[in-house]
Amino acid sequence: MEDGSDILNWFLPIFESTKIEDIVDPRLLGNFNTHSGWRAVEAAMSCIPSSPIERKTMSYVVSELKECLKLQVEMSDTSSTTGITIAQPIGTATGPPAR
Repeated sequence: MEDGSDILNWFLPIFESTKIEDIVDPRLLGNFNTHSGWRAVEAAMSCIPSSPIERKTMSYVVSELKECLKLQVEMSDTSSTTGITIAQPIGTATGPPAR
């Protein structure tokens, strides 16, 4: 469906379970900052209102995701067991060109 309701129908029951481990990529094997994970979920949830006025801006979402990454990197720096490798920092160079 074009309105995105399919992904919401899949996601909302998982979100309501309130277990971040059920939401994040299982390939992380539990090696992630839970605070960062919840912030990423909240950023994603801010994108779903059908009314554009109710949605957060993409600048806000990108800023939140950068904060999530920063928290994860800080955790990785203190614990080398995460296995997460960041090849390139997130920025304008990593996304598609503006239209």
